[in-house]
Amino acid sequence: TYTDKLPLMINPKTGRVHTSYHQAVTATGRLSSTDPNLQNIPVRNEEGRRIRQAFIAPEDYVIVSADYSQIELRIMAHLSRDKGLLTAFAEGKDIHRATAAEVFGLPLETVTSEQRRSAK
Repeated sequence: TYTDKLPLMINPKTGRVHTSYHQAVTATGRLSSTDPNLQNIPVRNEEGRRIRQAFIAPEDYVIVSADYSQIELRIMAHLSRDKGLLTAFAEGKDIHRATAAEVFGLPLETVTSEQRRSAK
C-alpha cells in the first residue's frame, strides 16, 4: 500500500520524501509525479487524510497545491468558442455534474459525488 512504501523513500540526507515531476510524459500534457506519486495521495478515507498530514514544509517554506479544475474542458471551450461551454463556465457551473445528470437521467441537484466521478 501507499503507506508501506513511503518510509522506504525517505532521503537519508534530508530525512524527507522527495518526488520527481515530469512535464512531458502524459498524453493530456499534465504534470506527472513519481517515486512517490504525490499527486495521488489517497484522500477519501481516514488513512489518506493521515498520510497527507505527514507532509509538512520546513520552517519558512510552504507547500503549494494547485487544482486546475476542469482545465482540459476550459481550454477546449476557449479554443472551440463553444457558446454552451463558455456560458456554463462563466456562470460557474460544474460541467462534470451536468454531464452526470444527462448520463444518468437525473435532475442536476440530485447527482451524487460518485455519479459525477463516474461521468467524468
